[in-house]
Amino acid sequence: MRFDTGFLNFGKVGQAETTHVIHMIPKDPGSDKNLFNTLLDPSTIDDIIPSTFLRDPTTGSYLYPKDAERAVDRMVSRGQLNGVAIPKVVFTFAQVATDSEGHLTCTVTLPGLVQITGPPRKTESDARSAACFTLCQQLFSIGLLDCSFFPQPATPVEAFSVEEPSSKDAKTTGTQRYLRKEPDFWLNTRDSMITLLYPLIISTTPPDNDALPHAPLVVLTRQPLPEFPSFQIFHSGIPAVVSTKRCTPLRINQPQLHDLHLFTLRVCRTLLNKPFECPLSDMSYFFAALTDAWACGPNDPTSPFKLPSLSDHIHWDFIQVAGRVSSTPIRVDDREEFEKDLCNAVVQDRSVEFTRRYIVVRLRSDLSPLSKPPDSLVREGLAKAEH
Repeated sequence: MRFDTGFLNFGKVGQAETTHVIHMIPKDPGSDKNLFNTLLDPSTIDDIIPSTFLRDPTTGSYLYPKDAERAVDRMVSRGQLNGVAIPKVVFTFAQVATDSEGHLTCTVTLPGLVQITGPPRKTESDARSAACFTLCQQLFSIGLLDCSFFPQPATPVEAFSVEEPSSKDAKTTGTQRYLRKEPDFWLNTRDSMITLLYPLIISTTPPDNDALPHAPLVVLTRQPLPEFPSFQIFHSGIPAVVSTKRCTPLRINQPQLHDLHLFTLRVCRTLLNKPFECPLSDMSYFFAALTDAWACGPNDPTSPFKLPSLSDHIHWDFIQVAGRVSSTPIRVDDREEFEKDLCNAVVQDRSVEFTRRYIVVRLRSDLSPLSKPPDSLVREGLAKAEH
């Protein structure tokens, strides 16, 4: 069995002030998340310092303080972070007086962008690693430290499974089934907090002649998704560009979480056009809608850490209504309300949840159900052929 080694620094255990306990846990800490509750008695421990490592949700690899300096070097070699240029990195050291002996602090400076000071350490190398790890922690907390900055994990042997060959008498002789690989991201994030969500805006740039532009959609995950490059999709041979944008994490309360849960189920049931249920505890992601006032502008060029915020642009009223009911009646008594209801609307012919739906292109006030439709090009061609 392969193990990860680490250190727990206890504030007060017995008479020692800097007692360390070396613990060995499997590569997947989630499988033994109650390990410390079983082995340690909380009544004898006054203070436990959090584990000093970061885990990438995409690949499952770990980043320790000893790996942080290399991650910062990769950041500088890439030349940009969140679309802002990073020319170089500067390390400065300062002496810190303590009761027992002298310590050093290191300050990491990205000129013109950010300056972060790490905790005191005894040597320059340890202080530099601690400062780089502090920078990585801040980037990781807002979703800007993607999997490319983490050490590449070794591929475990147990990740591959070989299917037993079928018998010669079976009807499937000569065929081989390949099981679908589930992304590790959903497995690595299923035990994360559900009250802190990381938004990713998915938007499209339609062609100029497209009469039906699509509104952006927000995907909220328990851990930040990796960066996706823009790509093209085609509808009737016409390309449209799909792009993504990260935003600052959202702190969600229980009523809002309940609304997001119902809204996500409604979106899935509408797209599938069939029943779909999932408990709140098993939700890997949530959907959300934005208000019309949302305008996704560029980031602040002076601070790459200030991502756009969605706290004031989530359309909570629409999310609550869509979560409670599958459809609402069109208000036909008032013309203004009638036109407002049909703007960007999807209509259906029956008051049931699962049925045919139609997209409203535009409202023709010059026609009525008794109006004669204009002759089509096919009818004109047939008329000319008869003459």
